[in-house]
Amino acid sequence: EAGPGGGTAVWLGTSSGAAVVEDGRLLRQGPESGLPAFQVRSLATLPAAGGRHEVWASLAGAGLWRRDGARWRPVEARPVFRSDDAGVLLADADDAGRPLLWVGSERSGLGRFAGGRWKAWSVADGLPAESVLSLLATSGPKGRTLWVGTRGGGLAEIVGDRVVAVHDRRTGLPNNHVLALAEVTAPGGARELWAGTRGGVARRPLEAPGSGWTVLSEESVPALPSNNVFTIAALPGGDVFLGTNRGVARLRRKPAAAEGLEVLVYGTNEGLPGGACNQGSLVDARGRVWIATSAGAAVFDPARAA
Repeated sequence: EAGPGGGTAVWLGTSSGAAVVEDGRLLRQGPESGLPAFQVRSLATLPAAGGRHEVWASLAGAGLWRRDGARWRPVEARPVFRSDDAGVLLADADDAGRPLLWVGSERSGLGRFAGGRWKAWSVADGLPAESVLSLLATSGPKGRTLWVGTRGGGLAEIVGDRVVAVHDRRTGLPNNHVLALAEVTAPGGARELWAGTRGGVARRPLEAPGSGWTVLSEESVPALPSNNVFTIAALPGGDVFLGTNRGVARLRRKPAAAEGLEVLVYGTNEGLPGGACNQGSLVDARGRVWIATSAGAAVFDPARAA
């Protein structure tokens, strides 16, 4: 993403404000730039006029903030949406390519900011729960689909501003707390939807809506180190990194292994600053995997791995 100096950067949320890694330097973003020194729950970058970028941040106890230029400013979405308890953020675009922002809240459902206006969804609009933990946008024959992972209600599927389906334990998910979502491209080009839950990770083909879920957990073969999957980061080559509370599980597709996968586990002995991962991960422009842990951020470079 674009950094304060105009170069390629990675934005990080911390327990006391934000930070940005740009050109090998770590720059703090806090009160000196207008951002309160609160825990940053999520960050997202949207294109703006003149080739610029806006950075959005959700802060625990301080709501939603936007950085346009050098300063951060608070964003108020009331009365349409309660932005004061904003959690997970997702930068997206509509079918015409116009940028928009999705905001999942802790207690107030889902919000969308597009064209200068807010729209909200709640249980009354079909969401299975008001607490939103994860978001993912995909495209397909039906157009754009938003997947909404909730706390205790499973996974909602939104198409054309309408909740068209809810996926939960009754339909094959291992757990109704959906902590992470990702689109993964399998060898051969097949697209898969992956959902990290408190009962392991579930996956299914995106192009086959009627297909069932395949689950990997502590009890499956191969087994995960933990059933709590907080984050999912997928490499273009097919490897998938799962952040758990017992390290990072790297899933490698290997036809000789059970279910075509093998699991490698990375912990503090392999360089993680902490064994317990948090929600938050990305694959940057250089193909490096960034994982959030309770003791700081970790970076894995597959090009340098043995």
